[in-house]
Amino acid sequence: MPGKMLVNETCLSLLGKTKNLRYTMALKIRLLSRPDTNISTNTYLEMIQTFLLHDIQNAVISPFMLEDFTLLSFVKCSDRVNKFSEVYVYLRIFFDSIVHRESFENSLLEFTNLTTTWTFPYMNVWKVKLQKNQFALFLPSFLSKLNKDKNCWVFSDKLFHGNPVFRNVIVDPLLTCPQILVSNNAFGIAWETIKLNFSFKEFTLTLNLFHSFDSKGFRICVRDLPYYIEHYRLGQTEKQPGLILAIVTTICIVISMVCLVLTFITYASFKSLQTAPGLNNMCLIATLFSAQLLLLLRQFLAFKDYEVGTIILAICAHFLWLSTFLWLQVCSFHMFLVFTSKVGLDSRNTVARHVVVRYAGYALGTPVCIVVLNLAVSLIVSKGKETGYDMTSTLFTYKTALIVTFLIPLIVVCVTNVIFYITTVFKIISCPHVGRVSTNKTHFTVYVKLFTITGITWALQIVDAFLTVSMLSYIVAVLNGLQGLFIFVSYVCNVRVFKMWKAVFLQSTSKHPQLTSKRSENTSL
Repeated sequence: MPGKMLVNETCLSLLGKTKNLRYTMALKIRLLSRPDTNISTNTYLEMIQTFLLHDIQNAVISPFMLEDFTLLSFVKCSDRVNKFSEVYVYLRIFFDSIVHRESFENSLLEFTNLTTTWTFPYMNVWKVKLQKNQFALFLPSFLSKLNKDKNCWVFSDKLFHGNPVFRNVIVDPLLTCPQILVSNNAFGIAWETIKLNFSFKEFTLTLNLFHSFDSKGFRICVRDLPYYIEHYRLGQTEKQPGLILAIVTTICIVISMVCLVLTFITYASFKSLQTAPGLNNMCLIATLFSAQLLLLLRQFLAFKDYEVGTIILAICAHFLWLSTFLWLQVCSFHMFLVFTSKVGLDSRNTVARHVVVRYAGYALGTPVCIVVLNLAVSLIVSKGKETGYDMTSTLFTYKTALIVTFLIPLIVVCVTNVIFYITTVFKIISCPHVGRVSTNKTHFTVYVKLFTITGITWALQIVDAFLTVSMLSYIVAVLNGLQGLFIFVSYVCNVRVFKMWKAVFLQSTSKHPQLTSKRSENTSL
């Protein structure tokens, strides 16, 4: 920083009084009171120019040259100013007269965080808030990317330029704060990796609240040092639980997928299991397996934000999880019909397939509609810049989309399943003869057990979605990750299926008596 030196590793002003100083201020101006007058945005910006120059002059009490003065508002110039109007300001000034540096810079810094009142025509007093803003710092570079018909900006027509030899300094807390020079890993912190990313309209900027010092280290504000140490170490400690959670989730999902494959093979091997409930189960297993497979792929495939691969995987994952929820709902609904229908349902396989086709239209068509709607709304809101599935770290770009297109359908499924099961139980209790068919009763018992487990896990998932990583996150990861195991235990681990597999095994051994005799001889030996 010009005119400053290191004293005992702390940056202090070299000269109490000096001249030839150049400063840049980046501000955002926000109205705190509702304007009662009908002023256009263009007129408002021109008035702000006048007020700002007057207030700066009063703050520094020293003549200066105005080298750059740009104001921007993200509304049309003809639009009426309202309470929510915001104005971004880029201001560069040069002082060629002698000033008392410490008090002078303190005045500039106070000006970047100020609440004041301005009196507009017709005695309208408007209360405004001035504050530092990172985006405004790069305002001159952004203007060429903006549409003049949809945004409004003005420049000052009275600009002067001081001696270009002297360096430009940004008005920020480092301007007056005592500073310390540190090396990269001082205090156990990798200072080079600390970044503050700022994105706006396809631009990504990296800003630090400290500065590099001639490639020998970093100048840090002494007051901010405890903040950096605390937050950097906190971030490091948060990485470890996240890694453990990812490992636990991966292990559970792999176990689940193996169990899902075994369950699907069981249903595919026995015609007697391929009734309407059985076919519903097979569809549920297929979608859950696919959803969990994509969940693993998203962790290991090296796509970046806004890449086509990221978007495709996120869209497919959203569709498959929604379909999984709806197949759970279909299973519950079918049991509800079995026990409450007065005419009864035909359980023949040919009829069952027609029923399942209709269910598939609902369980697959509804997710398609939701995904397409999310895509359309996201593209419209972002003016074609975002699809709603652009990030690698999350399934959705917007948190609102997570709530509307994921959590709400999940809540609806859970609520309707509870209604279906309560109604079915009431029907069985009030009409005992309804539940006499052993197959239906078995299916219902299995569905109740399965829904009790999955319903709890998804309910916990809804709660955990709004919390940080905690013990609940591990519980949810285990319960949701092992859903395939729960399905396997519910549908395959029973006496009926065991007898079916035993019969198949005995039949295969009877077809190969020589193999059986050889095994017996080897055993005797």
